Amino acid sequence: MGTETNYHRRRIGRFALVGAGATAGAAAIAIGGLRPFRAIVRGDSMEPTLREGDVVLVFARITPRTGDVVVVERPERMGFEMVKRVAGSPGEVVHILPDGSRLPDPVPLREGEWFVIGDALEGSTDSRAFGPVTRKSIRGVVRLVLSPRDRAGRVKPRR
Repeated sequence: MGTETNYHRRRIGRFALVGAGATAGAAAIAIGGLRPFRAIVRGDSMEPTLREGDVVLVFARITPRTGDVVVVERPERMGFEMVKRVAGSPGEVVHILPDGSRLPDPVPLREGEWFVIGDALEGSTDSRAFGPVTRKSIRGVVRLVLSPRDRAGRVKPRR
């Protein structure tokens, strides 16, 4: 007793099973501490990175950095959440957008302010319209596309 047999008929010690269970438990606690949630993308302002109907996995307790994709509550519309990319983080000055276009005036970001934009700039309502957002407005950082299956995978930041 004290051992189990796997499908290859090799013996696995009880301590190996306990270790694997402990590792899985620690991973679950770590991920749970990040407070993951799912969101559904609406609109086309994040194309080609994200498309209408994509289901994404968002982690609430990750501090967003420039280049990350985030779920953010629109400042003047409480409860209305949208998906945008961070173009500037606290302490940075935003004057050139990721597509190479320039803002009319540089935007210096104070402590606790982020500048967010859509990847499809021409069709995006973002910080160019409503200004920088606070950390409280940022619900979390998008890390994975869960579905549709053909688009599933990691959402990479643009640094």
